[in-house]
Amino acid sequence: MKPTTPRILAVLFLAAMTALSAPAFAEGDEPVAVQQGPVLQFQEPAHDFGTIPFAGDGSHDFKFTNVGTEPAVIETAKGSCGCTVPNWSREPIMPGDSSVITVTYDTKRVGGFTKYVTVLYNAEAPVRLSITGGVAAPPPKAD
Repeated sequence: MKPTTPRILAVLFLAAMTALSAPAFAEGDEPVAVQQGPVLQFQEPAHDFGTIPFAGDGSHDFKFTNVGTEPAVIETAKGSCGCTVPNWSREPIMPGDSSVITVTYDTKRVGGFTKYVTVLYNAEAPVRLSITGGVAAPPPKAD
């Protein structure tokens, strides 16, 4: 049986619609939203250290990807106090590329803490990262 023109057109239409809609879905059939301009998407915008030993490692890498359409340039990242110090690359992050902002908390300050880092980059809205946790008391000094 020879296919008729309407059937061929229907098959071609379905094939075209499938091909056009494929980029809108990532693995797992989740929609992918393409955002104009630079857009930093952080894997984890908040980190809980739990309890850190006195003078222990208070550093955490906040990993992110530029999911936008233009290079992102971090202009500044500022901690909410002098005890929270961010460090980042001054190079542009191209669309699709990833990088990190390393935030270090001064673990010679005993007690609980909640601190913030405000990230300003060449986009309209800043990003706010947070760290929480507690620093244990130092061990007693031997006499």
